[in-house]
Amino acid sequence: MDGFSPNRGALQTSSPFAGSTKYPLKKMIKLAMTAVTSFSYFPLQLATWVGGFFTAVSFILLVVMIILRLTHSIFLAGQAATLIAVIFLGGIQLVFLGILGEYIGRIYDEVKGRPLYTTRELPLTKINNCGVD
Repeated sequence: MDGFSPNRGALQTSSPFAGSTKYPLKKMIKLAMTAVTSFSYFPLQLATWVGGFFTAVSFILLVVMIILRLTHSIFLAGQAATLIAVIFLGGIQLVFLGILGEYIGRIYDEVKGRPLYTTRELPLTKINNCGVD
């Protein structure tokens, strides 16, 4: 955001004056996606967390596959190893994609040039009552 506290209040709306909306569904979806991705790092963080989850799952599956092969309880063909490798690499890619997205998002925030904080001016009487001459 821009450093200002958001004003949250109840919005009173009335029924449409002239019937149904003429705004196409495609534009509504695009507007919704812009609203989600413009003001939040959440989609980028979600990519990182989902990638981490897939990577962890692939490690667990790898350990299970190795144990099953060593005990000869269930013979798993090469398909299992290939699937685990694909899940692992996909998870790693998602993690790095999320990290790069975080960096780009932070660079974008810096380039905007918004102040870190804003101050309001105090009346002169309040300054004089604080003991500052």
